[in-house]
Amino acid sequence: MRTTTSIDPRQKRRVRATALGTAGVVVAACGIAAGGTAAWAATDTTWNSLSSDFQSGADDITVGASITKTDGTLTLGPNTGSAGFTTLHLTGGTTLTVQAIELTSDQGGTATPSTLVITGSGSLVVAQTDPSLPAIEVSSGSSLTVSSGTVTASVPGSSSAAAIGGGPSMGPGPQNAGTLVFNGLADVTASGGDQGAGIGGGYGGSATVEVDDSASVKASASGRAAAIGAGAGSGSFAVTVRHDATVVANQLASGVAGAAIGGGASPAGQTAGSVTVGDSASVTATSIGRSAAIGGGYHGDGGSVTATGYAHITATSAQAAIGDGEFATGAGTAVSLSGQGVQVQANGGTGSSGGAGIGGSLNAYGNDSLSVGGGASVVASSANGPGIGGLGNTQGMTVSIDSGSVSATGGPSGAGIGAGNASSMGASVSVGTGGSLTVAGGGTAIGGSTATRFGSLSNTGSLTIASGSTLAIPAGASASTSGTWTNGGTTRVDGTLNNTGIIANAGTLSGAGTLSNSGSVLQNGVLSTASVTGNAYSLVYDGQGGTKSAGSQLVYADSVAAAGLNLATAVPPTTGSFTGWNSAADGTGAFLRNGDSISGFAGGGATGSPLVVDLYAVYQVAPVLVDRVLPQGVVGSPYSATVAASVGTAPIAYSRVVGDLPAGLTLDASTGAVSGTPTTAGSFTMTVGAANAYSRQHGSVTHDYTVQIVQTSIGITVPRTATGSTRYLAGGAATLRISGLEANESYTVRIGGKTAVTGKAPSNAAFSLKVTIPKAIGDGAQAVSVSGADHATAATATILTASVAKALGLKLSAKKITHGKKITVTVSKLYAGESVRVVISGKHGKTAVGRATSKGGYVLTLKKGLTKGKYTVTVTGAGTARKASAKLTVS
Repeated sequence: MRTTTSIDPRQKRRVRATALGTAGVVVAACGIAAGGTAAWAATDTTWNSLSSDFQSGADDITVGASITKTDGTLTLGPNTGSAGFTTLHLTGGTTLTVQAIELTSDQGGTATPSTLVITGSGSLVVAQTDPSLPAIEVSSGSSLTVSSGTVTASVPGSSSAAAIGGGPSMGPGPQNAGTLVFNGLADVTASGGDQGAGIGGGYGGSATVEVDDSASVKASASGRAAAIGAGAGSGSFAVTVRHDATVVANQLASGVAGAAIGGGASPAGQTAGSVTVGDSASVTATSIGRSAAIGGGYHGDGGSVTATGYAHITATSAQAAIGDGEFATGAGTAVSLSGQGVQVQANGGTGSSGGAGIGGSLNAYGNDSLSVGGGASVVASSANGPGIGGLGNTQGMTVSIDSGSVSATGGPSGAGIGAGNASSMGASVSVGTGGSLTVAGGGTAIGGSTATRFGSLSNTGSLTIASGSTLAIPAGASASTSGTWTNGGTTRVDGTLNNTGIIANAGTLSGAGTLSNSGSVLQNGVLSTASVTGNAYSLVYDGQGGTKSAGSQLVYADSVAAAGLNLATAVPPTTGSFTGWNSAADGTGAFLRNGDSISGFAGGGATGSPLVVDLYAVYQVAPVLVDRVLPQGVVGSPYSATVAASVGTAPIAYSRVVGDLPAGLTLDASTGAVSGTPTTAGSFTMTVGAANAYSRQHGSVTHDYTVQIVQTSIGITVPRTATGSTRYLAGGAATLRISGLEANESYTVRIGGKTAVTGKAPSNAAFSLKVTIPKAIGDGAQAVSVSGADHATAATATILTASVAKALGLKLSAKKITHGKKITVTVSKLYAGESVRVVISGKHGKTAVGRATSKGGYVLTLKKGLTKGKYTVTVTGAGTARKASAKLTVS
């Protein structure tokens, strides 16, 4: 049964849009075919009417009821409407079941391509039983778009044609597929055979497959063709999955096989193609045979695999998860994974022969490249091969991680990145500033087994060698790092490792090569390399007193802090605190702190073995403030005193904690000096604090000081004696002149430290005071002081005293002598050192001047005699005017 309707030309544009891949329901349309022949929109409920409408190339065919024709083939004739395509609308609740659908018709021996768009919410089941024909044939030049509905297509296991795609309906030759597009709400399942893909090319055929706009596609193959992509033989592929689409592809063949997504198997080699996944699409690909899950089939190179824009990929294979198939001989697979949110999980080498997570399968003779950027996250592992690289490859892979994170784990004998065994090549690995790489491998973590197979390694980002893994840099090879290198396993340097960044060594750094270290090595593990050049130091600590201690510390960085370490701490004396480490035993050299450059401190870096740097402990001693009587000040007169600490390590800072200084005076914070010119009289008490480096840990010390400021100062003068002498005898009287006291102010006068008199000032004016010289006074200059009750300090003067009796002693050797005889005059009771005058008066007088001995005596012998007559001998003490006399007769 068939019904027809007509619609206006505006609906044609909607139908064309659908054919171009726009999701949505297609409205039945009619148009004008070439030559003016009318096309129609039909609703079919029987096989005959449906087959007829297909052969006529109607614009819109609606399946109005479930139709089953398991041995029937729907052949789409030339699209006769102006839309240029035919829409098959699957009405909801209906199922169309047929043996085959052909999109290419035979028009007089000429293949005429057609375009079919499948929409609706019903189901299409195509089960091909002929192993030479596809289930849905979309030969070169034709196109199929599934925008909605459920489509299931299958071919026999021995089929040489695709379930959906290339087939041989128009004769022998490569079974290339036309354009295959699955978008919108499409739900497609395709099962391929031995030589034909589930979706893509037949034997020797290429394919272009697009999965877009939230479509769901599940495809499988059981032989030498890809589940999605090229058929067996030499054929290329272009598979694009994007815009929230979901793809699940399984290659079920356990031997020679095509990829789950990509190329088919071919003894002659395969033309490389491309797989692109982007825009939040999700792809899961699995292969158990001798091919990659995504990339090349047996003997086939993977071409290019690209993931962008929040794409999620999970690939699992007995050989390479993403990359070349077994025995690939071309340039290898170029894998580019870039974009925020891109997540890739590649699990390779699950079979006994092995393969990489990303890279080459067994005996794939060349590898190309892996590029990771834009924040992509990649986890690549192999159970029996390298995480990233090749197994038996003769060309190393180039791995560039510009940004994002990569984790690569190799199998028991495979590298994390690089060689899969001793005969395969390593890799050229570059980790950029924004990149992060974590590697683990049963063989070497990165590279190959020898210098010629190692490749290269450069890190400016973050590189981590996992625990239990070894990164070996063979003799003659070199690697460099200026980023962060975390060594959780073993880094064996038999060649050269150039470090200008940070190596965080929690494992073992060993080898017979050279670690050229201009950066830092954080030493939480073991470092036993034969030679470390650059930043390599042995700090030898002296606890106290300049005697070397056995303690030392290895630092492989320009500063202790950069090595993740701290300088040792010395035990200080009980009265002090540890200040730091100095280059000189007496602390006069340079201090070294955790963040200071050791090379600048030591005068250079090591050239082969750690440079020995001797360090000496310096301590801070606490300041001590002692009792100190501050001198009295006078209003209007300059004042100077100090409260400086008696001991303590400089610099010491002084401060007034509480209390007041007299107005006009200041406390110098650096010297403890109190100075200025006071302006107000009174008694002032303040608490002074002293602090140095020791105080930062133990607190400041404080002490109270009092300073007295008076309006005027006490004055005292000592006049000369009444006889003009300047010396006062013990027990004698002296008159002092005192000034500066106020009326009724108590005072005390002391002479030689002994109290002579106390009293009260009669008035504010100066006054004279007669005092008695203490009898126990000694000879010589004595201090005379007067202090007042309201004055803090005493005024002082000097007085000369004598401790001898009032009268001098005089003795002549004879009172009568003969003319011409000698006479001796002995003077006693002089004070020590007192000058004495001897006068002999008479007919021929004489005068002599001398000085008393230390015993207070003086002896004068007249060697020339006196003339006849009577004489008087008189002696006088110089300081006190004391005299003694005696009579002398000369006959």
